[in-house]
Amino acid sequence: MSTVTGLAGLAFFMLAIQLCNPTDNVTVTNRTAHTILVEINNQFAGGVKLKPGQSQTLSVAEETEVFHVVAKTSEGDIVFDESLTEQQLEAMDWRIAIEGG
Repeated sequence: MSTVTGLAGLAFFMLAIQLCNPTDNVTVTNRTAHTILVEINNQFAGGVKLKPGQSQTLSVAEETEVFHVVAKTSEGDIVFDESLTEQQLEAMDWRIAIEGG
C-alpha cells in the first residue's frame, strides 16, 4: 500500500468518525464572581470548572435538540439552569454567558 493510499484511507476514516459522532461546541463564559461548575445534558461528570472571567468551549457529543445547561458554585448553589434549543444556541452563536451570583 502506498503512502498516498494510506493517507486517503486515514482521512476517510476520520471523516466517518465525525459523521457518526456529531458534536456541538458550546463556549461557556463565567461572568460571575465565583468559580463555577458547568454541565450540559449531564455530561462532564462533576462539572467543568471555570474561574471568574474564564471561558471554555465544551464539545457535547450527544445528538439532541435541547441542551440543558446547569452551572453551580463550588458550594452547590445553582447560578444558571436553562434548557436551550439548538435554534436558540445558533442565535447566540453557540455562546453562553453565565452571569450573576
